[in-house]
Amino acid sequence: MTRKAHYDHAALAKTLDTQLYVISRSQALACGLTVAALRHRTRPSGPWRILLPAVYLVDSREPGIPQREIAATLYAGDGSMITGVAALWRHEIRHPVSDVVDVLVPAARKVQSTGFARVWRTTRLPARPWTAGS
Repeated sequence: MTRKAHYDHAALAKTLDTQLYVISRSQALACGLTVAALRHRTRPSGPWRILLPAVYLVDSREPGIPQREIAATLYAGDGSMITGVAALWRHEIRHPVSDVVDVLVPAARKVQSTGFARVWRTTRLPARPWTAGS
């Protein structure tokens, strides 16, 4: 007999739509998914792909540039922001595309560079960062 997962489908769908089908572990758990459900979805033949530690793509294809940017900021945590080449592209300043996404994080944050996310700690985060669509 199979078991049905009980989670907030609407909250999960809203998060995935907003974040281009990229979601963090904490966001998935907040929607009611269990650790076992996450493990099942991210298994080698599963429908979800692990992009960075505790960050998933709800698709088995290669992530696009915007998805990698979202994944990097989710990995880096609250208060983080993209910088470097990714930020240049957001300001429509063309530069060769990089394989890494540079992310600024508060200096005290204990997060390390991994995969395509390169972390830059700083005590001087911009007071008023630019956001997409502004």
